[in-house]
Amino acid sequence: MGKTSPISSSPRGDVTLFLDVDGVLHRRAPGAEKFTALPQLQQSIRRHPRLEVVISSSWREVFDFEDLVELFDEDLRARIVGSTPVLEQDTEFVRQRECEQWMRTHCPPGQEWIALEDEKALFQPGCPQLLLVDGSKGLQLEDLMRLEERLCEALARVSEVTLARERGARAEEHLHLSCVVTASGDELLAEITYGNKRETLRHADAAELGLALLARGMKPEHVSFPDWKEGFHGMSAGQRAALFGAMRMGRKQRTA
Repeated sequence: MGKTSPISSSPRGDVTLFLDVDGVLHRRAPGAEKFTALPQLQQSIRRHPRLEVVISSSWREVFDFEDLVELFDEDLRARIVGSTPVLEQDTEFVRQRECEQWMRTHCPPGQEWIALEDEKALFQPGCPQLLLVDGSKGLQLEDLMRLEERLCEALARVSEVTLARERGARAEEHLHLSCVVTASGDELLAEITYGNKRETLRHADAAELGLALLARGMKPEHVSFPDWKEGFHGMSAGQRAALFGAMRMGRKQRTA
């Protein structure tokens, strides 16, 4: 029976590395010295703080997850976040399916992953996530170089996607900029909307309020003045002129 794997509560990585043991961390041969490639792999992991590691080896069916984590240096143990589920061994391309199930369960859609593995038959032909290692040798320098290249490419794609999402969010906020200004006693009240965010400003001086709105990305066309609102009253023509005048003057000074 397989061992139950607790899931680390540490922050999730941006790229997931599925790690085999036999044939990867050491050569697959009777009496072969164990974990000879682990020190070099750990250096690769250290170079990429946004990488998380999941144990996909059959060792997860024999040893407790905590014991497998302790194979790694202490500074990396929080980055070993779990082990893949154990599917029926007659499942076609079983190791790939286990990795894919982990990704569906624990990671956001589209997250990048790489599998270090020496058994080609456990993956679908042409699987782009497979980084195949010669099991008779274990992880070699050329494998580590290929891993480094794949990790850099994956993390670069993650950065591009993240940047695009941030730009999209800013654009979405900008599309929904609006402001309603009313008067309450001696104060002017500006209720600002940035996408899903809300902010309220209070000023006694219309020109000062106009500059404050400008500093928050507002333009005169984003500002409206209802003629009536319960508990409030509309701004005077002089106040409106002062507010818009300050905003227009401020914009000219910025572009001068």
